[in-house]
Amino acid sequence: MGLFKRKRLNIAVDVLVLVGAFAAYLFWPRPDELARWKAQMRARGEKFSLAEVAPKFSQAKLDWAQQLQPVVGGIFSQPVPPGAVDLMVSVASGYAVPAWQRPFANETPQTNHTWEAPM
Repeated sequence: MGLFKRKRLNIAVDVLVLVGAFAAYLFWPRPDELARWKAQMRARGEKFSLAEVAPKFSQAKLDWAQQLQPVVGGIFSQPVPPGAVDLMVSVASGYAVPAWQRPFANETPQTNHTWEAPM
């Protein structure tokens, strides 16, 4: 074997060793820092799973949601156009009252939805 071929073979072997060493460095099992931190936090009482932190089923919340559903449906089916609300109303010469300070009118509601509790 000539000197040039031996040198090429040595370089190829060296490159293969370096690639193997780099692959071993990348894929060598390391201690799992996240698992260790989670174990420490669990020992302090921290909760991480969804089953531990999710609220339990509540029949009262389900009943509330069923009462709210028709109200939300009424808002979607009969929306109030923004132009229908007067932002300010003149009460006297030089004085105006903004919409959020005015009392509600004692008119009959335009919809059949009310905020009264069902009997």
